[in-house]
Amino acid sequence: MYAHLAIRVITTSSPWEKGRIYPILPLKVRVDEGFIRRRVRRAVAVSRANGTPLTVSQQSISHHFRRARVTYDGITSLTSSLPLLAQLLLVGFTGYHLYKSGDHKGFNPENLYNLSLIFGALLSWLAFSYRILRAREEWRRKTADQEALRSCIYVLHLCGEVVRGEAKILEVEAAVMTLCGELGDFSSNSPALSDPRRKENVAAHISLVQQELIESSGVLLSEGFSGLARLIERVGTLLGRLIEQRWLGLLDLPAGVSTEGVTLSSEEQVDRRDAWIVIAGSMLAAIGLGAAVSMGVPLVAAVPAALVFLLGPATLWGSKRLGVSPRDFLASVRMPINEANAGASQQQATPSSQSSTAP
Repeated sequence: MYAHLAIRVITTSSPWEKGRIYPILPLKVRVDEGFIRRRVRRAVAVSRANGTPLTVSQQSISHHFRRARVTYDGITSLTSSLPLLAQLLLVGFTGYHLYKSGDHKGFNPENLYNLSLIFGALLSWLAFSYRILRAREEWRRKTADQEALRSCIYVLHLCGEVVRGEAKILEVEAAVMTLCGELGDFSSNSPALSDPRRKENVAAHISLVQQELIESSGVLLSEGFSGLARLIERVGTLLGRLIEQRWLGLLDLPAGVSTEGVTLSSEEQVDRRDAWIVIAGSMLAAIGLGAAVSMGVPLVAAVPAALVFLLGPATLWGSKRLGVSPRDFLASVRMPINEANAGASQQQATPSSQSSTAP
């Protein structure tokens, strides 16, 4: 509940826009001004050397890049410090109850009260950390336009490094794919596009931009250094129009091109989220089963509880790719209970049958 409330307050206030972290952690993001100047200077120089100078001033690029960098560092600091703070509180809580239990040499497993408190605190910390990680993805999608601007400058920087022999072409390809994913995240998740029709038009245009960027990076892979000119021209134009917020004119593209095949990084995020759900569910199931067995709970009663920890998170938060529906979840939990009841009724029927056949 605290995590949910804190995330709602943070989402409303957006403290990273001013470079200040949440009041519970009085931190302020400090950006390396030298790093910003070097990156922007390199991007401008690469575009100018390519014969396609940028349409916006270097001061404007530096201003927007600084803002995007502050946003990125602020979200990263916030989502790494809050789970760390929760973990420190969990360690202090555990140490306090170990001390109060009277067994200073170690934890006494017979103390059910302390075991339940520590186990509940551990589950709360895991849920808190998972909720913060999910919120980080939501905040990143909310600021996807700034992330795309950072990626444009990084792609131009990498192109210059490729010319100097200090970077590989495959690094440029990976950066272009990241840029395409961030553009797709903006078109599909940005709250700035409130009009459904406008959102559909922006998504269709961005799909064309993604195809053009992917094709330009493919030319780079096939032709080598000679294919850099086209990619630099496309990314330089995209950078200027991102700053100008021309979301329906990011690139000058030919008409009549198919808009199929939008590249979105949200699909990759869904895969990573499902993977973490499976891992966390397995860990919770193992911890719960071990705790139940150590307290003397029969396996007949412990297995359904372990299945709840294993399949519950996948049912509540997982995508359809996991293939776990509420009906499947209830069937999986009901199966061991029915088997246990059938076994118990059979054991009860066996003595009664023996007594009836006795002389």
